Amino acid sequence: MLHLFTGRIQRPAKRIDGLTRFLLDEAEAGDVVARQIVQEHGRSLGDYAVVASRFVGLEGTPFSLVLAGGVLRHPSTLLADTIIKRVQLSSPEVRSKRSRFEPIIGVLFSALETAGITIDEELLVRLVPTLPSSEFFATTLDYTLR
Repeated sequence: MLHLFTGRIQRPAKRIDGLTRFLLDEAEAGDVVARQIVQEHGRSLGDYAVVASRFVGLEGTPFSLVLAGGVLRHPSTLLADTIIKRVQLSSPEVRSKRSRFEPIIGVLFSALETAGITIDEELLVRLVPTLPSSEFFATTLDYTLR
């Protein structure tokens, strides 16, 4: 699935954008194949996090692993737990936490920092009320709006 959506091939004509929710539902219900798929993907995402932590010199230290995005809003914790366990293999003291903001807000913060603006509490007090509501970011994977 990851290759299908990120590779340089044409996307399939059929809509399968809601498949992740059903896969996570079935994995949570105990379907063995669904669990294997979710856990394999979680391990892959964990590997990305391990490489990133190594690249910036955090591997092996007690750092915060921030989890964000629509898929991680699903009521099942299987994917998040698998990611965390994978990272804990090389960084046992990693602390996981949910992001306060949607992932796209990180792009805004990067742009502000590039412009020389410090992201501090004073800026957040002014900025947060101007951000779109969670409904703006709702997708077929959004479980916060049920």
